[in-house]
Amino acid sequence: MEELFNQLEEELSKQGLFARRIDLDKCIEILHTLKTNYESSMKEADKIISARNEILANADAIAKKTIKDAGKHGEYTVKTGRYIYRDGEESDQLFSSTGESCEEIFDKTKKQIDMIFREVEEYLDSMAELVRKNREELKALKLKLK
Repeated sequence: MEELFNQLEEELSKQGLFARRIDLDKCIEILHTLKTNYESSMKEADKIISARNEILANADAIAKKTIKDAGKHGEYTVKTGRYIYRDGEESDQLFSSTGESCEEIFDKTKKQIDMIFREVEEYLDSMAELVRKNREELKALKLKLK
């Protein structure tokens, strides 16, 4: 995109008695290319956001399923009397470790989602900075006709 801005600036800076006239068609073509590049960047950002939302939905479904499965497993264990003859501490420890496993999975999922958010945020920040810079460069351009 910077290359296109340089071309546009070069075209718009033509002046003097012997200089060529500004090629408005070329300027319009360059602006059209810039617009197309901007639109494709925004579409890519939308795809990233969509992928992030899908990952979040999948992670949420997995976490809920894990918690549900752990609950069913705990209920089954209690109903079948599997741990009736075991020491109370051992039973408590098994239930505690199931809860800790769920918490570990949940924490890992949160960290992965946070990493994805950070990457998306960095990408969007860089795109916003590029758009900001392009707007500033465009504002600085002066049309000189002579």
